[in-house]
Amino acid sequence: MTLRGLLRLDRRSDNQGTKQATEQTTEHDPEPAWIKPAATNPWYLLATIHGTHEEDRERNRLVWNRFMSKWLNPIQRKNLLDTGRYTEEELTRADKEDLNRIKKQLLERGANNQQVSEISDVQWISLSYLKFDDDVYFASPSG
Repeated sequence: MTLRGLLRLDRRSDNQGTKQATEQTTEHDPEPAWIKPAATNPWYLLATIHGTHEEDRERNRLVWNRFMSKWLNPIQRKNLLDTGRYTEEELTRADKEDLNRIKKQLLERGANNQQVSEISDVQWISLSYLKFDDDVYFASPSG
């Protein structure tokens, strides 16, 4: 999925109760206060920890997957490895040194201590209501 520019998320709901997104149509529309720069979202900062360029994708994915691996049980991990889409390294839990390095990078990129704590104790991941200044590419290893 590639996201570009400012998305305006209408407060109207479709039949399934999800928010409907439409592309910004004019430069003169005021930006709603509930739209925030992506760089203020700790999940975006984690997903793009090495940058937003195409050459950063593999390193970003490795950091993301190692960070998220701590929530996998052994069966889930084995099932993912059996698909052949993930490497052993990718699904190895980030160790304390990795986590400290990630925390330092997130703080350097503008996250605050509370945000870093929140992603360490994940309840849900949200990239909702964000303004993306650059193209952002999120995909599975095969896509």
